[in-house]
Amino acid sequence: IKKRMPIGKNKKEQEEIDKDYQIILDNNFIYTSLTFDKAEKEILNLTKKNGNTSSALYEARKKVMENKKERAKALNLDFKSSIPKAIRENSEIKKFLLNISKQSTKHISDEENFFASTLATNAINGLSFQKGSKEKRKKALVLMPGFAGHTIKDYIFEEIVIDANKYFDRPAVRPLVDTKGPTVVAAEDAQEFYGSKYTSKHEKNFDILHPVGTELGNSIGANAKNEEDLRKFLLSLTEECSIHLMYEKPTKQDECPALVLEGEELHSYDYNGSIVKEYPLERGASVEILEKLELPFSQGPTFLNKNLCEMITSFGGHTTPAPYKDTDFTLLGYSKGAPIILEMLQKYPELQEKVDGVITFAGVVQGASVAREILGKIESFIGGKEALKSIDKLLQTNPELLSSLLTCVDGNLSTINLNFPALKSILERVGVKTEIIEDKITSYLKTLNFADVISGATDLTPYERIKWHLKYFNDKHFKKKMFFMNMSAINDPSIVVRPRDEDPFKPKSPSPIVPMLNDDGSVAWEHFSPDAAFLYLSSLAGFEGASAGLYDAQVELAHTKSLLLDNRPLSESLTKEELEKLWLDKDMQEIFKQRKITTIEQLIKTPRNKLIPASETTNIKTIDLGEIMGHHWSPFKQALKLPEEITKKYAAWKFPRKAYMSALVQTMSLYNLYYQNFVVDNEE
Repeated sequence: IKKRMPIGKNKKEQEEIDKDYQIILDNNFIYTSLTFDKAEKEILNLTKKNGNTSSALYEARKKVMENKKERAKALNLDFKSSIPKAIRENSEIKKFLLNISKQSTKHISDEENFFASTLATNAINGLSFQKGSKEKRKKALVLMPGFAGHTIKDYIFEEIVIDANKYFDRPAVRPLVDTKGPTVVAAEDAQEFYGSKYTSKHEKNFDILHPVGTELGNSIGANAKNEEDLRKFLLSLTEECSIHLMYEKPTKQDECPALVLEGEELHSYDYNGSIVKEYPLERGASVEILEKLELPFSQGPTFLNKNLCEMITSFGGHTTPAPYKDTDFTLLGYSKGAPIILEMLQKYPELQEKVDGVITFAGVVQGASVAREILGKIESFIGGKEALKSIDKLLQTNPELLSSLLTCVDGNLSTINLNFPALKSILERVGVKTEIIEDKITSYLKTLNFADVISGATDLTPYERIKWHLKYFNDKHFKKKMFFMNMSAINDPSIVVRPRDEDPFKPKSPSPIVPMLNDDGSVAWEHFSPDAAFLYLSSLAGFEGASAGLYDAQVELAHTKSLLLDNRPLSESLTKEELEKLWLDKDMQEIFKQRKITTIEQLIKTPRNKLIPASETTNIKTIDLGEIMGHHWSPFKQALKLPEEITKKYAAWKFPRKAYMSALVQTMSLYNLYYQNFVVDNEE
């Protein structure tokens, strides 16, 4: 962050810049040397000592998470105190750290592309290092968005994604098809955008990739379909070749090359949609061939391995080189993207060979209590669990139920329910025609299968996420050594209302939740943030409800961390009913028996990270990368953008996303150097 601050022309100007730097830190930086569960315990103890009120909790949280001595320690670039000597003095790591120290005072302009910087060169050299080999290993970071991501045009952490696209001579953002519906549709498929269409003079030793729109599937539904869609995205970039099967002649907009079954003939088309070769085949024979090739009878991409490629080529099919065939992936899951990635790797273990590790930001790793609350409200509203199973039929026969249902949930459906009463009231008071927003929401809701929404919410409950970890997060399902890193945010409701400034009486930034008017009476949209208004209104209850007030306005801090890092008992996350349900689950009973957990009392009282024996997780390395002061939507400039019919301007969150992601890439690099020099050596 400091390196990106402007340089003052004189002492007075530099003092103002230094103040601005301090303001950025005060609004975004927190640090404690305590683990998250110990920090939570310390905050609760301090709160109890000082009256057990919300204000006491707030002050206790500040004391623990914003301790001045610990902040000063973290801000001091001193590798001697943070990296053990044996690791620090390894020749590769020593060179890497020396380069960081040399660059620590170098100024970075806002216009500088991260990938063109000396900082990136050093990080990429570390990332691509292979012990005992002069050959560099290519790496890519894949960013997986969260809930409702398929309806959002913007990237998460967009600054560094755009830098990657520009550096490798791709358009800054994926070209999109102009559709009237809410789902974003890319004009070019991933293989075309990241491979065949745009060539670059730069070698892709490290790249950043981001699926969009339809590539994410229905991101408010059940995880299972999203897992398959992410798998297809990765396969399209890594398999030996890919080919498309269609049932009508492709146009320029279609995916090519393609095999097309037309009547009783199998035709192959080239990139221009021209027939290359015809194969007269009886329909039965063509079906037999397709079954042998394991090709599905549906339009869309089909990804083939080497043997299938050779077979399809023998029939004249065109194949496309995979742009990331020799690349290892690190998968970053934001919010709902975290469990999608974890479940995908468990269900499709062959993908683990292409993945070094997983990173989460504000990930729904151990569930979100808000998901349980939503389901509880819906159940009680429509008449219990049985009615929930037939919710779509109920909505079809009673259209008014949908509006009442959304009001009942009271805004907790996040991006789906923009009809949050208080937010709507704010907008109406400044003359905004909220009918435009409501019409868009209504048209979107009509496209939803509400049962999918219920399934999506169920998948995010603490019960389902914790059960998944207890059942699958072990060596049996993760057969390759992988790292799992967690990054989190802690929300401060007061900062959402008014960012911390050097002089609160002469703030440099107006409150983002208070609409300001221009001289002509119109709203100054560049200063008003629907995100901030929504987060403030939703975070107040969350602050009081989340343990120790550690919450990012959507997910509790501890639930964004791996279960293997969590020393708390399950009773701090699951209700009595859920604990009993978990104990009586037939699959879990067998697992508990193998792990010598013989009573429900033992299950409830045992620290959760002891419920999976260390002997079962030798392939899994879990690492907590700590917290930032922010919120669940910090990866976006602004998540809730109003329709363009209202305004094309919007307020942007000032969270330093690019600096944060630059630091993450360097952390990934340091970990690879450690892994190659210490873990690989020990294995050999």
